[in-house]
Amino acid sequence: NQFKVEVEDTNGSSSKVSAALSNDTWVDPYFYGLSSSLTITDAIATAGKKDVTAKGNKTYSYGAQNNQAMFIAYPASHGNINSAVMDGATPIASILDKGSFTHTRPDGTTVEYTYYRTGLLTDANTHKIVFGH
Repeated sequence: NQFKVEVEDTNGSSSKVSAALSNDTWVDPYFYGLSSSLTITDAIATAGKKDVTAKGNKTYSYGAQNNQAMFIAYPASHGNINSAVMDGATPIASILDKGSFTHTRPDGTTVEYTYYRTGLLTDANTHKIVFGH
């Protein structure tokens, strides 16, 4: 969207100045975190951590808790994840569960989100996952 600002002199002059500002692009955020539920909803995702960056490879650290799943959620328009590596060595993309939910933006509009999640963890270690688009 392009925004235009006009400033008008209110002291009797008929001069008016206007300028176009910038084109802004809305970026829907990535969400990631932990959940004891295996079904990730908008409420669960938005209660997690938010990363407002454009589409691309992502690296997230999870302070995992026993009996919780790690998840990543992002706009469905970004497509599928094609790789996921945990702790620098273990490929896990093929074992992640995929789902979707409708995310409500702050302005009330909605967008479809895709999520991927692990199963429930059996440890309380910190894990790092690198996700590739």
